[in-house]
Amino acid sequence: MDLVDPREGRHLAVLYPVDKRTNADGRRRVVDPVRAPTTIGEPEGVAPLLASPMSEYAATGLPPAYLAGPEAYLHDDMEDDE
Repeated sequence: MDLVDPREGRHLAVLYPVDKRTNADGRRRVVDPVRAPTTIGEPEGVAPLLASPMSEYAATGLPPAYLAGPEAYLHDDMEDDE
């Protein structure tokens, strides 16, 4: 069976029926075992794609852009004001 893009009429792929009897026998391709990392430690430095924007922002001289989440405003002091 051919798989065709209905909008463009372009041929995408040829689809073959699955032989369910041979597929059900349980044989699968052999996968090489995944090696565990030898050491697990703290990440070193800043992520490579983040380093450039950080250095550009630092060059502006502005303080770090930070928006505190709602948890930052939940203090015991606020309960006394009510």
